[in-house]
Amino acid sequence: MAESLKQEPVDLNMIRETMNENIHIKTGRITSIDALRAITLLGIITVHAFDGVGRGVLEPSPGIDEGLTWFVKTFLCGKCNTIFALLFGVSFFSINKI
Repeated sequence: MAESLKQEPVDLNMIRETMNENIHIKTGRITSIDALRAITLLGIITVHAFDGVGRGVLEPSPGIDEGLTWFVKTFLCGKCNTIFALLFGVSFFSINKI
């Protein structure tokens, strides 16, 4: 009975190779486009967070809030949506091309 409970030693290298083969599944995605899309989504969220500032919903306090509001309105409003739409088009084109 005790002999049937003995197990053979496990080859850890074989397990690691098998796991690595299973983990590295190619999805065909372009990671740089995904990263840029994530950055533009953060920009869109920031624009929507600052949307009420200066419209009576939230009044900007003097100092850093005015500078931050200026930065968001100057560099992010409208631009993040455009870049996101452009990246969507590039992704859609690359999917159909494959």
